[in-house]
Amino acid sequence: GQGWHSILAKTDGTLWGWGKAQDYGQIGNNERIDRSSPVQIGSRTDWKLGGTIREGSFAVRTDGTLWTWGSNGYGFGGHNNRTFYSSPTQVPGTTWNYVWGAHESLFAIKTDGTLWAWGRNGGGELGLNEGPGNEKSSPCQIGTATNWVSGSSSAEYGANGAINTDGELWVWGNNQSGV
Repeated sequence: GQGWHSILAKTDGTLWGWGKAQDYGQIGNNERIDRSSPVQIGSRTDWKLGGTIREGSFAVRTDGTLWTWGSNGYGFGGHNNRTFYSSPTQVPGTTWNYVWGAHESLFAIKTDGTLWAWGRNGGGELGLNEGPGNEKSSPCQIGTATNWVSGSSSAEYGANGAINTDGELWVWGNNQSGV
């Protein structure tokens, strides 16, 4: 993970978390207790992937739903608010396919190949052609392309990138130290 906790989906579809959770319940088991070993988050067996940002977590189910929890100070949760949640809470929509995060922002590709971003935007890291202070607390589409397949972010510097079906790498955000 990118913070002091980790979230992962096992091949059996269960979701697990461990690490620091005292601040915002970012492990997702509805507790604010640090865990030094993995604990199962709920009892569902349809989780596809899980991940973390600095003080929050996210996961996608096989039905295409996206879930977030933990800190929500910049709206990373995607719920159009700044409330923190200590257990998985669904982001609107059912076509989320690939999700990644960095610092206090989330990025996602839907099954239709569109690219989305929300959360902190301190250095233009959301890719929406807006400057610092334009945080988004709900998903916003980046451009109009429908051929995105994967992406990644630098954990600390706000540099982000995505790859399309043509094999092109597109990058945006902070370019500190040539990231």
